[in-house]
Amino acid sequence: MYRRIGLALGVASIILSCTLAHAQSADPRRDAYEYAQRCFAVATVVKDDASARIAFDAAMKLGHLLNLSNRQLNDDFATWSSSEIVKTARNPAYKEQLLGECRKLGMAS
Repeated sequence: MYRRIGLALGVASIILSCTLAHAQSADPRRDAYEYAQRCFAVATVVKDDASARIAFDAAMKLGHLLNLSNRQLNDDFATWSSSEIVKTARNPAYKEQLLGECRKLGMAS
């Protein structure tokens, strides 16, 4: 029960953070979802399992709030993971920038 409450509060703070700092689309939930996907990918690259789990759970919850199907969620994870893994492997500065943003959003340690 406490895990669910914590996850709900975490997702709410991610949405708010994305709304205030990175408003790119008309729906801040979409921005937060995309950041969670990116954070999952970069946490996987740096082998931070705890952060990857937090980002994964947030992306799943946000995806459900966006009414995405499980198939769409899986497709998005595959797409984001592959593109972010390539970007972070080729560009260490990008990796550090993304890790910093994920830390601010509470999805990286």
